[in-house]
Amino acid sequence: MSVLRRDRDLVRWLSDRLLEIAAAVPQDVPTFNLGGKASRVLDDTRLYDYRAYPPELYRKPGDKQPNRAAFGAWGSWINAYAKAEYGRPLFIVCSADLAESTNIAGFGKDWGEMPGWGWYERDTRPTGVVLPQEITEFTNAGLMVGLASVNLAEDPFSTFDGFWGACSTYASFSYLKYGEMRLFSQLAQDADLKVGKVIWVAAHTGRETAEDSRTHYGIFETAVTQLFPEGHVIDLHPWEYNEVPVLLGAALSQAAPIVALHLTRPAMEIPDRQTLGIPSHFEAARGAYVIRDFRPDAPRGGTVFVRGAATTSNLVKILPDLDREGLNVKIVAAVSPQLFHLQDSAYREATISPTDRLDSMVVTNGMFKLMSDWIDGPLAAEYSLSADWDNRWRTGGSLDEVMDEAHLTSSHILAAIERFVRDRSDRVRRLKETLGGSRGDGRRLNEGRAGQEYRAPMRDQEAKMVETELATIQRVMDVLVEAERTSTAVGPVSDLVPGGLTLDMAHRVAEGNLTRRLARGESIAGLKVGFTNLAVRDKMGLPDSTYGYLLDSMVLGSGGELRMADFVAPKIETEICFRLGKALAGPDLTVDEVLDATDAVCASFEICDARIRDWKCPYPDFFADNGFSARIVLSGAWKSVRDVDLLNETVVLEKDGVKIAEGRGEMALGHPAKAVAWLARKLSERGGGLLAGTVVMTGTLTPILPIEAGSTYVGRFATLGVVEKSFA
Repeated sequence: MSVLRRDRDLVRWLSDRLLEIAAAVPQDVPTFNLGGKASRVLDDTRLYDYRAYPPELYRKPGDKQPNRAAFGAWGSWINAYAKAEYGRPLFIVCSADLAESTNIAGFGKDWGEMPGWGWYERDTRPTGVVLPQEITEFTNAGLMVGLASVNLAEDPFSTFDGFWGACSTYASFSYLKYGEMRLFSQLAQDADLKVGKVIWVAAHTGRETAEDSRTHYGIFETAVTQLFPEGHVIDLHPWEYNEVPVLLGAALSQAAPIVALHLTRPAMEIPDRQTLGIPSHFEAARGAYVIRDFRPDAPRGGTVFVRGAATTSNLVKILPDLDREGLNVKIVAAVSPQLFHLQDSAYREATISPTDRLDSMVVTNGMFKLMSDWIDGPLAAEYSLSADWDNRWRTGGSLDEVMDEAHLTSSHILAAIERFVRDRSDRVRRLKETLGGSRGDGRRLNEGRAGQEYRAPMRDQEAKMVETELATIQRVMDVLVEAERTSTAVGPVSDLVPGGLTLDMAHRVAEGNLTRRLARGESIAGLKVGFTNLAVRDKMGLPDSTYGYLLDSMVLGSGGELRMADFVAPKIETEICFRLGKALAGPDLTVDEVLDATDAVCASFEICDARIRDWKCPYPDFFADNGFSARIVLSGAWKSVRDVDLLNETVVLEKDGVKIAEGRGEMALGHPAKAVAWLARKLSERGGGLLAGTVVMTGTLTPILPIEAGSTYVGRFATLGVVEKSFA
């Protein structure tokens, strides 16, 4: 700097030279693939909508494919699609000598009739996307994070216009990429400029890399993908081929700059989920799902968390044996702790209860400690199966030999679950004593695997209170389920609880029954807000509105007939249904923010049905009974919110052609969008929010009226059209 201060002529020369260089830069570069339409590729929701991916991207039950092959197929489609639609690739990738073995080479291949980009070659194919790298893992990671840090957008502070990267290696060498990934994570956190994303593939993970050197098993090394602040990395552990595209679409739609994908080498049979009673592979997007729930007619034996390809496949093979032996365990696929955390609190608590975490074991192809996101119990280590079960490195051999040495074959898993269930009474006793802070047999309270200790945070009285509360919640759940099954009303469920249900207990009742239905293969379609009509709410003497969950089985189209025998005492409401195009969360959303996030609205009925007699109960009971949800009827004629004056939208309700009620949009909390904002606020209080694609029933615009058998009800909306349903 002192030279520049002394020599003004040099400064003028440098300035002139820089201006000459700037003038020589062309406005347009023929080979430049970014900018213009190409800059909008990341806004294309088709990249992330795994349900709408090409059907060829998924394999049929019975096919045998390694899950790594799905990574290559997905990469082929996504780059070929970006080429066809935007004239550019989305990903640039590289992988030492493992491009074909880890299937990352697929990112350069054709997808059906759509041409791909091929391998990069400086002279003959400079537009290739697969870089031919050496065995230089640190450098390869540096190339990809450097690439994803380059933003050529016109406004790089608000949008990213550049390339995403992906690199792969053996899972056992994951630590060689950590340094660069860690720097990229902090850059993404601290920089004002937007950055892209990187897929960090920990390939051939677990003991499934049997035929390779024993130094190649990725059992412990993949722990480095968890050495980041929360929200910076999303770990994905797919079980089988069809889960890979689902998980990638779900993870890349989130804000995390790094996606760590754990893949395995051997081919696994694609399961027939429908026949096995296992939820769709689409449920993997939630981060965890119930493979097998408790049987309601038998004592519970505890919860099994499973992760990994061969481990999950081997466990699924013994499902018939579990039934035959009467081993009543709940099995949860633990696929991605970060995606699971992003789900709303209702799904999280319905899928994995505090009791599930406490009374649990794990089956994993990695190390036991890496399952700490899923379990809380001080005794889990004693019953769990993991590749480090004996705290030793695994030796070499065939896949069957290594799986046997790791104690992860089907026979080992069955024997472990048998012991887990057989010991439950003793285990529950020990848990109570541990939670109470004392033992009577001389053993350590926190005794588990060697070197692992646990806290004993509760006193005896506190432990007993927890046990009593869990039993009470279970009893209320069972009463409501039986009332719905038999279409028989019951008294206020608060009467079953000394002192009445608290609001938190009521939520846990509803969410517990929700998980039972999700485990049977149903899925959440949306939510309903109740008592947004202030006149109705005041008449009921309620302090606030209510809400409940809507499952796909509850959603009906206009027309047709419903049987009154399927309900207890149904009532009808006319409502404006919202369908969200964007996620919503937070305590202080405005009407404009809700409308901006709304994809469309339509005319609808809500068919309410309380399992509680005459709707006479304390406020928490409304939540315990899932907001009195039963069915919703949608007209199907969705309209943009810009085309409807929601505040002044009117509706006339007719029964058998005779007008019986009328209302307008303002009856729902002053504006239907305010009902959505209220719901988002209430969900945020429980750590949740509203996801894109969710439908929200915003509350009745007319009085809540009982339904009469043999009648047809028609709702005539001024702009939204007609909705109708008959009842027999």
